[in-house]
Amino acid sequence: SKPQAHPPPDEDSFSRGGSNSTLGMNFIVKNQQKIKRLRRKAQEVLSKIPPWATSELLASTKQRLKAFNTTETRLSALRGQNAVNQTEQETWNILFESMALGGPHDQQVVEMKLFEALDRRKAHYVEQHSKEAGDKAAIEEASMLVPGPVGDIALHQCFLLGQFDVGMKVVEEFYNRD
Repeated sequence: SKPQAHPPPDEDSFSRGGSNSTLGMNFIVKNQQKIKRLRRKAQEVLSKIPPWATSELLASTKQRLKAFNTTETRLSALRGQNAVNQTEQETWNILFESMALGGPHDQQVVEMKLFEALDRRKAHYVEQHSKEAGDKAAIEEASMLVPGPVGDIALHQCFLLGQFDVGMKVVEEFYNRD
């Protein structure tokens, strides 16, 4: 005994506003609302992409992740790539290089290089976002909170790499402590 197939609705049932027509319209309306929500969410996510996440990096990462079958392997690959991206950041390299060189005589050079890099980052961020909001001080402060590939900010990097004195000077120079 085969299951009975329902006959297709006739055109008159749609024009009369029959149950198939109502269900069809509800389905269409719900899908349109869902699409609008997804578009808003996508725009929100795109507006929050940090400066280091270039379109080329996003495209290559997306292409690379297509090769993996499961969500778990995709996440593992993404974490690995983010760790590599973290070590390519200018601030990370400056601090890491100072660890390799060591010695208190190099501390002033490290601070100078790091502060120059943070000033460039701040200027770039302010330039990008000054059109959106008029409060330059708030934009400058926000620039110091832009996360890197693994969620770290420059201040975290100082302490993670054992540069405590530099970290304290970064706080004094770049963060509003009022």
